[in-house]
Amino acid sequence: MTILTKTQTVAKLRAYAKENGMTFKKENHTISNQEVYKFINRKTKETVITNLTLEEAYENMNNGQVCKLAVENNCIENTRDTLINELIEELEDFKSSENRWVATKHQEFKNQIEYVHVDGHAEEISQEAIDFFNKEKEQNKANLESLKNEYLEKNTKNYLIDEITKLTEAVEKEINCYISNVIDFYLNELKSL
Repeated sequence: MTILTKTQTVAKLRAYAKENGMTFKKENHTISNQEVYKFINRKTKETVITNLTLEEAYENMNNGQVCKLAVENNCIENTRDTLINELIEELEDFKSSENRWVATKHQEFKNQIEYVHVDGHAEEISQEAIDFFNKEKEQNKANLESLKNEYLEKNTKNYLIDEITKLTEAVEKEINCYISNVIDFYLNELKSL
């Protein structure tokens, strides 16, 4: 493991702070004869975290604490909002286009059943519909997983992992609920035959 000099550590912390909408500065006082530092919100000039030794500041940077506080103090709000709003928009598009597709296919299967007078065929079509919609659930899961990963890659600082995951899971749950209701329709069809 490379051991950084004090100058290298300060430079790294300054660069990290800047990336996250903050300034890294030395305090005008010491604690137990040790130099202490603080992170300041670049926009508001308010202190985000203070009285850290260089080692503590470096540790807080590496364990994500500084980043978390930067988000809570709106230092990087714009980047965060842009990414999340973009994802919400994509998920809404995905959901509405998927719901339209499911509704169309559901109508097609229903029409086939109505035109078929032989029970055997109606049963066959109902089973085909159930298989189709179960596959559709699997396909959605894969598509949403892929979309989630794409956004996790864009989220270079890792502070949005939970939010991105929750948003994609919520949409998957909503779509699955709709598809499950459609599947129930065909299960009831099979029971009534």
